[in-house]
Amino acid sequence: MKVAIFSDTHDNLTLFKKGIDYCKKQGIFTIIHAGDIISPFTIRVFGDYSQFNFIGVFGNNDGEMRYLKKLYKTIYYPPHFFEINGKKIALTHNPETLDFDKTDTDIIIYGHTHEKDLRENNEKLIINPGEACGYLTGEPTFAILETDNLEVKILNISQI
Repeated sequence: MKVAIFSDTHDNLTLFKKGIDYCKKQGIFTIIHAGDIISPFTIRVFGDYSQFNFIGVFGNNDGEMRYLKKLYKTIYYPPHFFEINGKKIALTHNPETLDFDKTDTDIIIYGHTHEKDLRENNEKLIINPGEACGYLTGEPTFAILETDNLEVKILNISQI
């Protein structure tokens, strides 16, 4: 099963929609977001994409949290733990909220740094998809995770 992983959208609707449209064309209908969506109008994009399964956490810049939570019940305070396709996942925004070594999961997903990170640590797959907004690095990215074999691709939204 393939899932898309976004983080640090920071209200860049154009790039966020482009990434989600790509997912739709690829048949990827589960979206994980590692925080900093920012405003309720950005999460409303999923009203147009009701066929998607959305799981997200709040970031440090999500100032309208109560409104975001009203719009989407599947946005959680980090860290959030869940399973997809038999894989235990920890989802957080700021990596400092988790002790990666002591977290009993197969996959750790985080954001906040705006920097891509893809590595294994103590038999855990660690993923930061980078920033979907492209504001700090100039490279708007997101990741696609294949849960069957834990293969991850980080894609540049400008190039899809």
